[in-house]
Amino acid sequence: MITRENIELPNQSEIHRKILSNEVNERRMGIAELYINFLSLPDKKKACEDVCRLVEDMNRDVRMFVARSLGIAFPHFYNKKQAWDNLIRLAMDKDYNVQFWASDSIRSAFPNILDKKQAWEDLIILTKEESHNMLRYGIKSLKNVFPYAPDKNQAWKDLVSLTNSNNILLLHDAIYALGTVFPFVTDRKQAWKDLHQLTLDERSDAQWDTADVLGMVFSYIPDKKQALKDLQRLASDEISGLRIAANYSLGRAFIFNATEAGSEEDFRNELELALKFFEQSVNEAVIYEFFSNNPAKFCLPFYRSLYTILFKKQDAEAEVQNYFAEAKSVTEGKESKEQLLEVVKNLESALKEVTKIRKKGFGTMKYDLNVYRQYCERAAELMKSTKEKAPDATKNVGERIAHFRPDDKKDHIRDSRESEYCLPTIKRHIYRRNCMRCK
Repeated sequence: MITRENIELPNQSEIHRKILSNEVNERRMGIAELYINFLSLPDKKKACEDVCRLVEDMNRDVRMFVARSLGIAFPHFYNKKQAWDNLIRLAMDKDYNVQFWASDSIRSAFPNILDKKQAWEDLIILTKEESHNMLRYGIKSLKNVFPYAPDKNQAWKDLVSLTNSNNILLLHDAIYALGTVFPFVTDRKQAWKDLHQLTLDERSDAQWDTADVLGMVFSYIPDKKQALKDLQRLASDEISGLRIAANYSLGRAFIFNATEAGSEEDFRNELELALKFFEQSVNEAVIYEFFSNNPAKFCLPFYRSLYTILFKKQDAEAEVQNYFAEAKSVTEGKESKEQLLEVVKNLESALKEVTKIRKKGFGTMKYDLNVYRQYCERAAELMKSTKEKAPDATKNVGERIAHFRPDDKKDHIRDSRESEYCLPTIKRHIYRRNCMRCK
């Protein structure tokens, strides 16, 4: 098995020979070894040339490794425009796996490209293609490189324009991209107006995703009073999923408000409001199995435990342990279970510190809540994420090469309809449209 840890020192001449080979297995081995060892290769110029030789290789696996190699090698290319053009070509590849790795490499390449205006326009083109995968990876790339965009106001407008799509998945990706880049926007006042407008959108799908995004970016919103009004309006919607998302975001918003409170009384009131909205989100989501990933289920026990220690105090320990047991039970069956349990462990440690210093005053309370907030935000990301996985063919470089079956052309080929589109986003829309209980 080839791994970074046990592979022998690279022989660049041998790697070069394999890349020039007419045998697909040797080319695959050569480009994989180049990718693994690129930083150790003495002649970076020659290595970059070898990467470019295989951009149009007929073999899918070879092109995947080329896409990965372009990302790690990009700073070393003398002709960065050529390297960038090759990345865009691979991002438009017919194969989903190649598109995946190209979009991943675009993230690391973009900061090193000189003409960022043209590079941004190249990525915009990806969002105008007919392929759903290509469209989605185009949005992903725009989101990832947004902090480096030369004109962030125009870049924001470009992302907002993508929310006009009638495709549920593209609409979903575009709105969440707005949430991701919101902290980097230059004109935050206009950006907030755009988000506010999406809460009024006649498409419930747009409102649903925007309700979630408002909770993500609440601390950056300039008009927080209006944001709360919007969320409260959405929390009264006839669609249950929209109510669940809006109540969860209201909980996040009031947690933030508590960290900004000017007095202990205000702090307690804001925290109690947050608990109320988290509870509403959790209680309604219990009915529907497709909302099992509702992050409020995970965060609520921790905020309850903090509230118990800070304000109830008597018999707090037993109650807090029950809350932690409840949170741990939520991690069962989750893809991110190990990471979520690590969050639980960190929160337990933080709570012990709270117990030790709870008499130190109001300022300490706010600090402790902010620590909790950061951990719970991380947990929210893990619970809501579908964990976009690296294609199996490159998950383990050595194993992939060693056990490749040349005649098995179907080996490791993924059906994008089966893997990429089976997201909670689709589940919720199918569920909502086919189940009258969801009203």
